[in-house]
Amino acid sequence: MPRTSFGSAGHGASTTARTSLAKCAAAMGSLAILAGMMGACTKSSDEAAATSAPATSPAASSAVVTPGASETPPEKLPAVIPNPAHPQSATELLSTLTVAEPSATDKADPAKFGPNAADLNEDECNVYTDILRRDLVNVGVQPGTSGCGIAYGTLVDSYTGNMVDYARPEAGTKTVVVDRIVSLDNAWASGANQFTDEQRAAFASDPRNMQAVSADQAKEKAGRSAAEWVPANKNFTCQYVARQIGVKATYGLTVTQAEHDAFAQYLQTCPNQLVPGWEGPAGK
Repeated sequence: MPRTSFGSAGHGASTTARTSLAKCAAAMGSLAILAGMMGACTKSSDEAAATSAPATSPAASSAVVTPGASETPPEKLPAVIPNPAHPQSATELLSTLTVAEPSATDKADPAKFGPNAADLNEDECNVYTDILRRDLVNVGVQPGTSGCGIAYGTLVDSYTGNMVDYARPEAGTKTVVVDRIVSLDNAWASGANQFTDEQRAAFASDPRNMQAVSADQAKEKAGRSAAEWVPANKNFTCQYVARQIGVKATYGLTVTQAEHDAFAQYLQTCPNQLVPGWEGPAGK
């Protein structure tokens, strides 16, 4: 069954854990000695601390709660999809993809890709909310939603490079949507029509294949492949192409000759581009 996690542990994990615990114990002993040596400074340090203002950590979450909300928002997904411990070149991975004609000519039925609100990390928020929290900044949550109702935020649109304000949408007023890097239509035509229900559900909810973008750009892209459409933001083109290659390799999806040639052409400008989040073919 396809995996949607961002990393995996090897069989030596337990040995590493015991070694880490031993190192931590030794470090704690050293800290105890330092605590004794610092005793003489305790009084003056306490007095200084009592009058100083609390510092604000630069690593603090950008998520904030709207006035009147009492709940703490769930932890965000990583702001950037990390490159793996064993990096994979996008150019090298491209060479492993199977070039073939589309295996289906009809459009994908979203209902065949499982529930539309999967909760991947058991934080009570669906995957679309998780992606918004990952990709938006200055996020505020709606009171009474357990941190899952995004009230507002700002998106730096990867597809254009422009800033887009997000507000909890009313019907027909969406400015930001969650797009799939490899669309359902493209996946369906390149092998997902032969997936099991579980494989299609895993593909549809994989955060590595999801990106919050401006609604008009998602509409412009629709189900088109990289041979027909890439983001106007040239600073994102290489990552976009690499993520498409990574998703196709992960799920064993094919590429047309036109897609393959487009991938190769774009990667000529960034031959060292890595595949974000790559962890090998699904189910391996």
